[in-house]
Amino acid sequence: MKFINLTNIFQWRDMNEIIFRLQDFGLISKDHQLKCPIESCDGFLKLFKDKSTIDGFRWNCSGTIRQQKKKSIKCTKRLIYQMF
Repeated sequence: MKFINLTNIFQWRDMNEIIFRLQDFGLISKDHQLKCPIESCDGFLKLFKDKSTIDGFRWNCSGTIRQQKKKSIKCTKRLIYQMF
């Protein structure tokens, strides 16, 4: 079991550092660990900045959707991950 030291949480300077620490502690997934929820997509999700969301981040997939007897298309799935 990993011990999480949050004694210096107020010293974390910005949201990027908070995200990095939470990923390091295993509280939220790291990039490319979550599989895209679209069944026919081969991609994994990556966290991106997005000012239009409450916490300023969202998950994007950049995988490929394979369609039977059709040309494969790029996945554009976006998921909002609200931390607060």
